[in-house]
Amino acid sequence: MTRHRIGTFVWCGGIRLPLVILVATIFLVSWATTSDEIRLLESDGVDTFATVVSKRVDSSSVGGDSTIRKRSHYITVEFLGPLDTTLTQTRRIEESTYGKVNEGDEIAVRYVRQDPTIIEIEPGRRIGSASWAGWAGLGLSVLSFGMIWHCWRKSGQGYRAAHIGAAGDTSSSAPKNVLARRLADKRLTLRKTPSNEDASEVMILELAATGHGVMPNDTMKLTFDWSVSGEDLFCIRNMRMGGIALDDAAPGCARVQISGDRITLDWSKIMPNGWRSARGTISPL
Repeated sequence: MTRHRIGTFVWCGGIRLPLVILVATIFLVSWATTSDEIRLLESDGVDTFATVVSKRVDSSSVGGDSTIRKRSHYITVEFLGPLDTTLTQTRRIEESTYGKVNEGDEIAVRYVRQDPTIIEIEPGRRIGSASWAGWAGLGLSVLSFGMIWHCWRKSGQGYRAAHIGAAGDTSSSAPKNVLARRLADKRLTLRKTPSNEDASEVMILELAATGHGVMPNDTMKLTFDWSVSGEDLFCIRNMRMGGIALDDAAPGCARVQISGDRITLDWSKIMPNGWRSARGTISPL
């Protein structure tokens, strides 16, 4: 793995991926830490009706500040448990539920068969909340794995594009890979042909594995992007001199022949100075 691929992966996910993972983790932790009482009520709960015996509201200070009071609402219910035994339990409930019930009302409750002292007012409310958190966490986990897989594949495509010059082409064959790997991180030292031309006129192409290239000279550095296509086609595009695009340097491709450390390029119209073909050596950067 290279920094290029890691960078592409991080860029693809952006802030969305860690945010989805964080929210999924919160939901799953909430579901996993659900109290044992709720799990027992879900697995061994018995639904019945209870009579509201009494109601009360307690208040307490918040953080030691007597001016800020927190109100807690309780009701006491009576119901028949196993073997028709009468049981009385007091539970804290939501304020909205507290306002709906009065003493003497019959309300639905759920108790644990093996331990009738564990009851729930408004059966299913906490269980439903816990189940919802679990399903939400599971769904977001699936979504995050899907995003990871998508970004990993996308980073792989970018990696291949940089190393084998096949941007947007995922049908790369072995010969195409071989040519790109032969050229990646190489320096091409070329002379124009035919050989009766000025032998001192040398062109050097430095090809980085990232798909970028440099043609150094005495004045300004010429940069470009390079790629391969098929089994023997080498292409240059986006030529820039000193950061300025060369409008008159039409991009093009050359047929490539490599034998050992010797290389021949047959251009169509890539070079504006009349170079049509060149021969030379290929060596590591």
